[in-house]
Amino acid sequence: MILARIDVFPGRFTRFGPLSFSGLETVSPGYVARLARWRDGEVYSQTRIEELRADLRNSNLFSKITLRLDDPTDRSSDAAPPGDPELDASAQRPVTAELVERKHKIVSATIGGTTGEEKVFGKLGWENRNFWREGETVKLEAAASLIQQSGKIYLNKPNYRRRDQSLQVSAELRREDSKAWPGSFPASRMKTARKPTPLAACRWR
Repeated sequence: MILARIDVFPGRFTRFGPLSFSGLETVSPGYVARLARWRDGEVYSQTRIEELRADLRNSNLFSKITLRLDDPTDRSSDAAPPGDPELDASAQRPVTAELVERKHKIVSATIGGTTGEEKVFGKLGWENRNFWREGETVKLEAAASLIQQSGKIYLNKPNYRRRDQSLQVSAELRREDSKAWPGSFPASRMKTARKPTPLAACRWR
């Protein structure tokens, strides 16, 4: 017979304290705060920390993300169980997000040639991934060749009305001088896109 003894030390019972940020330059602190899936005073969960880390990473706004659980200023309650009426703000641990923003603006230019009717073509692009300080992406693109000219604009607003939904708007004006399709051709589109839930993703496999 083999007897084994396992000692489990659950550690101190604690709750989420205030969430603060450092390193924000152009991104709105309110927008980042809304990504957190907990409220002050909620029982601490490492899962909530990892969810915030993933949301910050997926926003494409930051090149470095560090989440730190700070020690409470009052250490008087070392083992207060859940529901203990003596539990107060001294059991809360503040969370600090240390962030480094990425470059949000991109300018691009392309020039080339073909053996077809276009002969020479050029393209200019401009993009801002944080247009209104809440992770909105705005893209402008202008292209021209000997037979075709076009202008495009694209907007993507993340977390539109709910966390997993984005609003996408695009518009384009194209003009052709070709023999087959001469004329101007405007087009526009607006839609909402939603990330699939784990259950929905499983159904599609």
